Amino acid sequence: MANRWTEKQFKAIRTNGCNILVAAAAGSGKTAVLVERIIRKITAEDGTDVDRMVVVTFTKAAAAEMKQRIREALDAMLQENPGNERLIRQMTLIHNAPITTIDSFCLNIVRNYFTDIELDPGFRIADEGEMKLLENDIMEEMLEEYYASENQVFFDFVDAYGTGRDDTKIVDIILKLYRFARSYPWPEEWFKDCLCIYRQADIDTAEQNAAISYLFDTVRRRFKDYDRQYQKLENICNEPDGPLMYAAAVQSDHAGIRQILDTQSYEELVRKVRLLSFETLGRSRSKDISEVKKAAVKQIRDEYKAYVTKTLQAKLFTKEFANLLEDIRENKPAVEMMMTLAQDFYRRMDTEKRERNVIDFNDMEHMALNILVKKTENGMEYTKAADDLSAYYEEILIDEYQDSNMLQEVILTAVSKGKYNEADNNIYMVGDVKQSIYKFRLACPKLFMDKYSTYTDTDSPNVRIELQTNFRSRENVLECTNDVFYRAMNPYFAEIEYDDRARLNAGFEYPKYQAQNENAMTFADDPDTMIYMIDMNQEKLSPEDEDRSAREREGAAAAALIQRLTQPKEDGSFYMVYDKNAENGYRRIRYSDIVILTRTVSGWADTFVNVLMNEDIPAYCDASEGYFDVREVKLLLSYLAVIDNPLQDIPMAAVMLSFFGRFTTEELTQIRMKDTTKHLYDVMQESDDEKVVQFLKQLDSFREKAERYPVSDVLWELMYDTGYYHYAGTMPAGTQRQANLDMLYTKAAAFEKTSYSGLFQFLRYIERLKKYEVDFAEASVLGENENLVRVMSIHKSKGLEFPVVILAGMGKSINQMDSRGEVVLDTDFGVGTNVVHLDKRIKNPTLLKSAVSQKLIQETISEELRVLYVAMTRAREKLYMIGTVKDAQKAVEGWQAVSDELLAGGWYSYSYEAGLKNYFDMVMPAVLLPQNLRKGTFQIVEFKKEELQVSDDISMEVSQAETDISKEAGQAESDMRQAAEAGEVAKAEMNDAGNGTGQQNPAGQELEKMPDYPYADEPVMKPKVTVSELKKMQQDSAFAETAYMPESLKQAVDEQNEDELLPEFIAGRKKTLQGSRRGTAYHRVMECMDYDTEPENTAVKAFLKRLVEEEKLTKQQADSIRVSDIVAFMKNPLFERMKRAKQAGVFHTEQPFVFIDLSEQSDKSKQSDKSKQDDTNQPDKNNGGQLIQGVIDVYFEEDGSLILVDYKTDKVSKKGGEDELRRRYALQLEYYAKALSQLLQKPVKEKIIYSFSLGKDIVLE
Repeated sequence: MANRWTEKQFKAIRTNGCNILVAAAAGSGKTAVLVERIIRKITAEDGTDVDRMVVVTFTKAAAAEMKQRIREALDAMLQENPGNERLIRQMTLIHNAPITTIDSFCLNIVRNYFTDIELDPGFRIADEGEMKLLENDIMEEMLEEYYASENQVFFDFVDAYGTGRDDTKIVDIILKLYRFARSYPWPEEWFKDCLCIYRQADIDTAEQNAAISYLFDTVRRRFKDYDRQYQKLENICNEPDGPLMYAAAVQSDHAGIRQILDTQSYEELVRKVRLLSFETLGRSRSKDISEVKKAAVKQIRDEYKAYVTKTLQAKLFTKEFANLLEDIRENKPAVEMMMTLAQDFYRRMDTEKRERNVIDFNDMEHMALNILVKKTENGMEYTKAADDLSAYYEEILIDEYQDSNMLQEVILTAVSKGKYNEADNNIYMVGDVKQSIYKFRLACPKLFMDKYSTYTDTDSPNVRIELQTNFRSRENVLECTNDVFYRAMNPYFAEIEYDDRARLNAGFEYPKYQAQNENAMTFADDPDTMIYMIDMNQEKLSPEDEDRSAREREGAAAAALIQRLTQPKEDGSFYMVYDKNAENGYRRIRYSDIVILTRTVSGWADTFVNVLMNEDIPAYCDASEGYFDVREVKLLLSYLAVIDNPLQDIPMAAVMLSFFGRFTTEELTQIRMKDTTKHLYDVMQESDDEKVVQFLKQLDSFREKAERYPVSDVLWELMYDTGYYHYAGTMPAGTQRQANLDMLYTKAAAFEKTSYSGLFQFLRYIERLKKYEVDFAEASVLGENENLVRVMSIHKSKGLEFPVVILAGMGKSINQMDSRGEVVLDTDFGVGTNVVHLDKRIKNPTLLKSAVSQKLIQETISEELRVLYVAMTRAREKLYMIGTVKDAQKAVEGWQAVSDELLAGGWYSYSYEAGLKNYFDMVMPAVLLPQNLRKGTFQIVEFKKEELQVSDDISMEVSQAETDISKEAGQAESDMRQAAEAGEVAKAEMNDAGNGTGQQNPAGQELEKMPDYPYADEPVMKPKVTVSELKKMQQDSAFAETAYMPESLKQAVDEQNEDELLPEFIAGRKKTLQGSRRGTAYHRVMECMDYDTEPENTAVKAFLKRLVEEEKLTKQQADSIRVSDIVAFMKNPLFERMKRAKQAGVFHTEQPFVFIDLSEQSDKSKQSDKSKQDDTNQPDKNNGGQLIQGVIDVYFEEDGSLILVDYKTDKVSKKGGEDELRRRYALQLEYYAKALSQLLQKPVKEKIIYSFSLGKDIVLE
């Protein structure tokens, strides 16, 4: 057995008699080591019973998995030794062993020692929604009392920090302080400690103020960086081809930097920073000066100048030091009032929860702490309960220790044996501080780092063991990760040093594939980490549209990569992934082998899934939000709101137009117009219409039941007795919709168990959940083994691994909102706020707020570095990174400058890390280092935004940086174009489509050959032909072979009117988006057009948003509409003609028709038989003419004649586009005109095509 383990793993398993910190790198087998340690301890002859070991895990799933592993190991041992009493005893005890989360462990303590804290043993655990309701009620009650108290300090606080309209901001501040304080062992003590830094706010004590000291330390660090950089600039200026004309200004700046570094006090530093000024750079016309060196000097000087003028002088040091301290003292009463309110709220909540006999998850930990530890004037005293438990438990094992907080630390220390004497230390901690990514849950990685720096690797009461060997990933994935974090984790900023002790070493040698198929290839043949940079330069978009555009392009790039990975290449080669369970160790790659990781799923996951699904790639995202926005849930909540109070017109209208009312919009309008001064319900009460009477009868029945029965019973009848549940099942994604309805019923049943009851309180409960964004994911109907691409957040991927990882959002800005709030909070410094001068009605940040904000920025960037580390280490075999940049050339120049500084070794500078904006900033300077300075290999591919847009002519640009840039991409694109021209695209698409049943062909799965069609020689004649098909007959000589194919096949061979979305050089073969979906979206907008809308962007955006809200247009369809296209249409004279016709009542849209055509053109549909026999020889069944159907977009009357309009979204060039559209659609509009004339007996005066691509109308002859 020992042979299975490395030396360090074996040490981590066998070491005893001390506290042990196992610093386990990603993929190092820490869980396996932990399980092995437990098994060895409980199965030894003189071992420990499993129920005398506390094992704390981060999640219930992890605890269940660990129990299962131990149970399986014991079962295997019993198979070999059936009568072993020791093993039988452990199998019995494992069921009740404390292998659990910290919450469950604390709950067990509370249940066993409830008398120690005078808790009613019948307590109930409240859910989050109930707590939100309770918090709201207590807050309203408390604020009412304060308003009635005439407390002037409170009123000043409200004036300073409230909005004037309501108490929302005040409530948010109190709740923020309340929740933050509860992560500490003793919250009330924390409230008091927060005021300490406000007592050290004068000249004599300021330098002892921890927050102010931190702020000035960061300033000095930045100036030290600039001192080093300016020394380099002076040398550059004095080089033969250097910008000597800049030397005077650079020397002047450098002198100012050194003066700052020589300051002896904070007061002096502030004064000198405020006096800093900048000389104008000199000029020279000499052609001997290096432009590169000139730009390098100017770039660094501009960065320094911006830091001084825009940050220090404009934000931090706006006044002399004494005045800055005066602001802190003036701010103290407001902060004291904040603390008073938060502390009062904390006490009221505690009292109310005890009266209701409910607790929440945080209460479990605090109650357990109060059972185990008593706080006295002399410090902490452990109780008898703590001593009893520490005597019972032989060892405390903590998994994911880097995510613990101070409260959990005190609890687990209290039940350990070493709390009195370190000779009895028995805490075993496993984790990786580089993977501490739960700051939002108030995790405290400092606990891990403090132990890491003080524990030793030799025999002592506190031992550190490091596991560096990674048994998960291929070597290049690990070396690329090392290359990045050697430079990115500056210990002075990130507080973690990534050195040889922390580096990842490959411990698993992937076996060489023994080729069973000469076309098979593994990632050993293609190991490089790929970086795809999408240049968004010159795109003029709003921030919201820019973000969406970036997501869509990244989604398109990801789709192309997945297609390239899962589909055979032109040469027939395909990818294999390692699978120890496969026959030869390798198998074809599947969709489920691929994961797309994003920093957040909000906004990103849906976009990616939609793009992938549109490309026929099965994809799924288990999002943690969106439940309350799904239609079936919103509808039921609207009906419940109407049952509770029918005098709500908007929910009432929604119900009337839905399955439950089945009123048409015309019927609803008629009811509304009977009396617009009354509520809909009151108007309907006066109606004798049978439909209205039946609707009200049903509503009144539900209202009566709601007064007597629980909400869950009412909901049950709404869902099942009305048939709505089964109706939802018949809709698209019906199984998902029914699962959502089941989930709503479950929530209603759970609500009945809370301290609230009744329909009104349930609706209020839901509203609280919505307001505080306590959303739920839609009910999942997918299994873990589904063959689809998963899109998930990096946080959710922690602990998982995938053969292929696509890390998206590399250019997404780091979220630093926590540092920009009105009130900012920190674990060490407490509270920072703006000082508000009520008499002057102005506010500005205090030094303390600036200090807290700066620390939050540092902690946020440090955690984002760790999040990136987690993402990169999820990949087993291949890592891709995708992101957008606004100006690739400028960005690369900036990264290259930083990379040049790394040539001498070391980390990114403190100043650079403080300004990190995104993951690209973290990665690219290291990637751009020469190959001899790094061990991993990267390929950078840069392409323009147009390559992921609708475009007929894709041009590829590949970056030629010093790193290994892809030299094969250009040739690959050329090969792909040739393959497409040769018809390979059509073949691939046809193979994907399989047998035409609509089922997808999973990657790598062969399709069975279809049997021959027995009636292939019969005349190719459909009983009914659409106008579009007749148009195709005219244009395509091969129509007879394709006309009756399933749509998926026709789209594969028909490139006409398709929007190209994917870059060919990534996709591996030409692939087009199904442009008919985009055309449908435009037609839907035209059908719903409000002709009173103003022709401007804002009005059109509002119109599209309204269509989405009214469910006349999906969000995906709205996103595909270019607002400028609609505005251009509205400014066209044709729009005014249509508007006048609509006002005159002679305007018609989406007009279907069916008619029989006996013309010569129609007879072409009969000429597909190989014999080409004459029409006169056709069977009798065909000589009755062709039945033709279609739908006319728009027609209207003008001067007694008809005007026919057809909308087209085809992408055509400006030059020759009109002629091309005429050629394509002349026949189609000819048939439309024939149909109109025949059906309405009126002449068609004009046939018009409106092209959204060209933005103009085209009149056909």
